[in-house]
Amino acid sequence: MNNESKYKPLTGNVSAILLKGRESLFKRQITMWLSNFGEVEHVEISAESSKILLSITLKGEETPTHIAIYEYSVLKTHGHYTFKFEEIKTSKLWMNILIKKYIEHVFPDKEIQLARNITTNIYFSFL
Repeated sequence: MNNESKYKPLTGNVSAILLKGRESLFKRQITMWLSNFGEVEHVEISAESSKILLSITLKGEETPTHIAIYEYSVLKTHGHYTFKFEEIKTSKLWMNILIKKYIEHVFPDKEIQLARNITTNIYFSFL
């Protein structure tokens, strides 16, 4: 058994631990970003499929809204981080229509510049 194959499981375990840590920090970040709109019930992040699934009970509503963000990525340019996405879908028809109609005006490049803070820097330093 050569040294390379001997240490691959350890590298895999470290990667898995870092991935879980990043996902945990990112979940907290998402919860913080959306707290003005309601209570985040669930966040699931899949780095492999570049998909985020979340459920939020919006203020004034009793049932959660399910949101899927497809093909997301995070880029660092000029000292700040940008969250890019390809598509957003929700469990509410009216919200999907609103997003489809106005996304090009609100997010013309389908990206959101993330605020600079310690949590953002810690999370994205692991990328």
